[in-house]
Amino acid sequence: METKRASWASNLGFLMAAIGSAVGLGNIWGFPYKMGKSGGFAYLAVYALLAIFVGFIVMASELAMGRKTGQGAMGTYHALTKKFRWIGWLALFSPFAVMGFYAVLGGYCIEYMALNLSNFAFGSESLATGGELFAAMLSNPAGAVLFAALFLALCYLINRSGISGGIEKFNNVGMPMLFVMLVIIIIRSLT
Repeated sequence: METKRASWASNLGFLMAAIGSAVGLGNIWGFPYKMGKSGGFAYLAVYALLAIFVGFIVMASELAMGRKTGQGAMGTYHALTKKFRWIGWLALFSPFAVMGFYAVLGGYCIEYMALNLSNFAFGSESLATGGELFAAMLSNPAGAVLFAALFLALCYLINRSGISGGIEKFNNVGMPMLFVMLVIIIIRSLT
């Protein structure tokens, strides 16, 4: 009996998920610092060239291989080559390695947002600065564990609904919200 694989309901949903994957928390969190420390526009130019000429090519290659074989990452490499079958195992291991980093980073983002919102909503006459809130957050390891677990639970709930019902729906709302937040931050930084 052959099982039907889940698929994207629309090209826009796939595009939003691909953009969300490319942008990622790591880039939002670390990119401004890295760009400022590593040469500004020169760093941005090299980054953009690598994203276009390496990232796009790798993504297009993976999509083409997946479409040709109709299988997941491990099955694709097993079907296409005997010499490089082991790359399929890397494709299986990589998300677990990345998720270890992302769970902590996502938890920090949720905790920092919660601290800022509570500071703003329930703050006293003198609101704590962003640096003070960040230092308080880093000195609370129990909070880091709690918010990392919350981040993992949110990821589970989104993924539980599948590709079109979970990931695609979330990205169709989340990516435009991210863009709006970016515009607000740009406007705020200019005023």
